[in-house]
Amino acid sequence: YCICKSKNAYIIFTWRKNLAASLWAVLLVLFGGSFGWWLYLTGHPDVSVRSTFGLDQPASALLNPPYALSVAIILGALILMHEYLRTHKIGWLILLGFFVGLTPMVKVYAGILLVAAFSYIAITDLLQKRFAVVWVGLLTGILLTITYGVFAGSGGYLLWAPLWAPHKVLIDGMPWYGYDEKLYTFGKFGMWWRIVQVELYGIFLFVIGNLGTRVLGIAVLVLLWLRNRKMPSRFTMVLCIMMATALVIPLFFLQSIKVFEIIQMGWYYPLFAAIIGAAGLPWLVAHTPTAFGKIVMSLLLLVGTLPSTYENVYHLVYPMPHKIKTNVTHDPYFQTMAIVSQDPDYDATVLELPVLATPPSHLHVLSWYRVTLPFPAAIGNKRSFFHSQNIDFPNVPLEDRTGVIAQLLHLEQLTGREATFAATLISTKETLSANGIRYIITQFSLKNLNGTDEIFSSPPFFLYKVK
Repeated sequence: YCICKSKNAYIIFTWRKNLAASLWAVLLVLFGGSFGWWLYLTGHPDVSVRSTFGLDQPASALLNPPYALSVAIILGALILMHEYLRTHKIGWLILLGFFVGLTPMVKVYAGILLVAAFSYIAITDLLQKRFAVVWVGLLTGILLTITYGVFAGSGGYLLWAPLWAPHKVLIDGMPWYGYDEKLYTFGKFGMWWRIVQVELYGIFLFVIGNLGTRVLGIAVLVLLWLRNRKMPSRFTMVLCIMMATALVIPLFFLQSIKVFEIIQMGWYYPLFAAIIGAAGLPWLVAHTPTAFGKIVMSLLLLVGTLPSTYENVYHLVYPMPHKIKTNVTHDPYFQTMAIVSQDPDYDATVLELPVLATPPSHLHVLSWYRVTLPFPAAIGNKRSFFHSQNIDFPNVPLEDRTGVIAQLLHLEQLTGREATFAATLISTKETLSANGIRYIITQFSLKNLNGTDEIFSSPPFFLYKVK
């Protein structure tokens, strides 16, 4: 928090030379929120003021360690960008190239944002005949190739899923809106313009609702640029490009493997909006005609900014370290995940099994799958074989994967005297090998699947490693 706060204030002050803008930036990052509190005031007390429009705000997002570290790196890179664009000294550009090239080691999403910003700087440099950027770009490209290949994991690619995030806002965050019913009714009667209205409403909530009062500062800057008929500075364009990239990619794509983790890229969107918006809010206050008006304007901006602070900070940010420590120390499942996370190989796939049922049918496995959460990926930092992420993907065939789990459950219910025992055992082991499964988490002891070692147990959970 301290690192991010100080770097954020430094960037704003060196960019705008305005102390008030620096203070607003710190306020918006650490205490700003969405417009979700409007829903609370209009009769929906159960909504999450913090993330009802689909994105965690910067203060709570910083609880994610890789994200928090990547924010510190991004802010450091922004300082290097500002210095290079101000002085055009090659030393700053070389340092920036190392930052961009090595960032995927911490967070691939942050690397994508820095690549977008570096690409803009490189193109504008080439247009101005500064060709040193070519050599720095080659160095950066080599570092990116190495770090992305190592840290992104095999099979990491984007899946086209336009507007999935606004759809989830309308379906999960605002169930009273009746999104599915509206689409069905409007489609049945050919009211396509009403369908467009519904989609635009979802986009508005996701793009504008998540920003809160930040959007006022951004609107002020846009109006100033239009009024003055002056293009924004190159550094301002860098900030806008990174903000737009953080918004557009999660808006239209999902990620393979760790499907909904792509939303973490969206977390950078309100962060950059806070930096840009903080530059416009002081102008709004300064150009209020009277001293009393300035006080009223400042209070109105604060009133619009802080309603989500209580829920976000008091109920989440403040108690989270104690809650995590308690879970890891005492919760058996999280203890199991902690053991799994010690393996440095992300591609070490984790297979979790439901409780035994007779018979172990596909329906039993599928019902269990629908209520699971992707904890192996989120906490154990491992590839998950079969956990629900609230969406079905063509590259994750449900029938095949429920079949694998049902087969293993069936094996564990055999006594060894059945004629099919040996064939089932061989087939199960071949399936585990073909899918790269290294760990199995169960709520019962494996008695028939030889070739596995029990490496940890914290009842009711057992963790096995496949030889």
